Amino acid sequence: MKKLRRSKLQKQNIHRNLSVSALVEKAIKKKEVVSSKTGAVVVFTGKYTGRSPKDRFIVDTPEVHDQIDWGKINMPMAKENFERLYKKINKFLSDQEDNYIYDGYVCADEKYKMHVRVISEYAYQSLFIQHLLRRPTPEELKKHTPALTVICAPSCFADPKIDGTNSE
Repeated sequence: MKKLRRSKLQKQNIHRNLSVSALVEKAIKKKEVVSSKTGAVVVFTGKYTGRSPKDRFIVDTPEVHDQIDWGKINMPMAKENFERLYKKINKFLSDQEDNYIYDGYVCADEKYKMHVRVISEYAYQSLFIQHLLRRPTPEELKKHTPALTVICAPSCFADPKIDGTNSE
């Protein structure tokens, strides 16, 4: 996968692997969340509160075509549509004041461990992913090479007519 444009991102505040307390502080300060009576953060996610199963697309290439169970859930997307959406999201994130990067991994067993990088628009998203992925030690972080990058930009909308999606 291509990298986000460095020239523009370098002018922004890129927050890498912030602590839970730092992310909570940023999320509250930017009004992404509110604090409950118990001190937990509460997030209002907007009109899309869960997954969108009819908007799950996989880029259909000869290398993966026969390995995918195509259907209502795993729908093919042309490489051109993916590239267009990727550029749109890249530009959107490049225009944001802040971006959050979290490097973690799935699976504790070294044989199956996969390094993952999550780039997100909001501090609360980076906070959330820290509870889903395993946290690397400082030593592991030095050697972290993502096998998978997830980009989370919910304020960037697709145009179904142009981008080949089912919704925005």
